Amino acid sequence: MGPSRTVQINSRVASHLETMFVSIVLIAVGDNGARLSSEAAFAKVCGVAPRDASSGRQKRHRLNRGGNRQANRALHTLVVVRLRSHTPSRHYMARRLAEGKTNKEVMRCLKRYVAREIYTTIQRGMGGAQQPGAA
Repeated sequence: MGPSRTVQINSRVASHLETMFVSIVLIAVGDNGARLSSEAAFAKVCGVAPRDASSGRQKRHRLNRGGNRQANRALHTLVVVRLRSHTPSRHYMARRLAEGKTNKEVMRCLKRYVAREIYTTIQRGMGGAQQPGAA
């Protein structure tokens, strides 16, 4: 009974932290509402858009260091919290490490995934009003 109670407390704290850090992301990118025309644009504003860093046969990506640093830091903290308390994120990390990815690369992928989730939530809340060509 003790361990399950600990998991409940941890998931509650993690949920609160996620809400807090998502709000930081929203505040950070709130000034750039006109620039959020797509999920990729949102990722670029947050500083989590992938940038090609390939050389020869080695295909690599790294994060674009442009964008809002506060939003990027909030996404990083969200990913760290998820890796501690979110089982699917831990399974994803283990699977990608088994595929030969580095910790840094997996964190990059998870940051982009979280940014995609936040963007989808924003669009759902706005009814897709920012989408170009939406009638």
